Amino acid sequence: NVGQTVSLRIGLNIIQVIARLPDVRTSEGMCYVTVERRPPLDRVAAAAAKPTLHWCSIGVNNYEGTSLASLQHAKNDVEKVAEALAKRKNSTRFPYQDIKFHRLVDEQASKVGIGGLFDALINPNSTNKVKTGDTVGIHISAHGGIVAGTDGYMLVPHGGDPQKPRATCVLWSEFVELANSLGKQNVRLLFFVDTCRAGGLGTIDSGAAKILSSELSGVIFSASGAKQSALEYSTWEHGAFSLALREALEGRPLVNVAWPNGLRPDDDQDGLLDVRELESFVYKRVRALTMDQQAPEHARPRMGLEPSLF
Repeated sequence: NVGQTVSLRIGLNIIQVIARLPDVRTSEGMCYVTVERRPPLDRVAAAAAKPTLHWCSIGVNNYEGTSLASLQHAKNDVEKVAEALAKRKNSTRFPYQDIKFHRLVDEQASKVGIGGLFDALINPNSTNKVKTGDTVGIHISAHGGIVAGTDGYMLVPHGGDPQKPRATCVLWSEFVELANSLGKQNVRLLFFVDTCRAGGLGTIDSGAAKILSSELSGVIFSASGAKQSALEYSTWEHGAFSLALREALEGRPLVNVAWPNGLRPDDDQDGLLDVRELESFVYKRVRALTMDQQAPEHARPRMGLEPSLF
């Protein structure tokens, strides 16, 4: 083996290599090696080129004064998931330059408050306005249901009455309107919905899911089927779906009887969570936690893509 140090210029370098046997002048070989030297990585510029993640946390425990029972862990759901997401920002492979957190809990998460958040995301004069190429993630933990006489989903905000959905609840059509507005800016939209009947958000063939996929490369993660409840227990201090989402973001493998070799959120261990990995982990974890009483659903019509989410 022969080693030789060669200085390279920035750009394309063509190096001539000659091999000759000792004392044999007529026997030699020659070749050319092309090497490209790139300029040093400007890490500041590289970070600035990444999109911003706008993370919207909407959690409602308090339903006093309505026909619905108050929840115990919805506020904790959205806060702990946001904390786990914030810690991922320290990873060198995190796919966003920054995270802007938007938090609405209990009284803040009224129909008016949620509408105001949506307006802030799309208002060109807002300091929270989403820019072209950014990603918006919306994590909801609250009551939800299907509007009577339709197959349309509704989010029941603080003070909402499911008997008066159009006047007091946030209808799925309002989420679709947000999606349409953001789609004009090439913004990706991610929904994580931990409510009962969340499967009513839309299937792969629904109009809402098509809007998310074709215009936003979006994904819907639903805690339960359209006819299922979303469970929460005091031993978890979470809803099952939000606990699984938190664990996925924290990245620790789970080892138990069901998964003796460990259930890993980051299955290929590349430091990123893509759509397939998150779908697989959350689905398996929620079914195990609830003993198959609850099965998360998702809508990801662009089945050929596996974009990195976190």
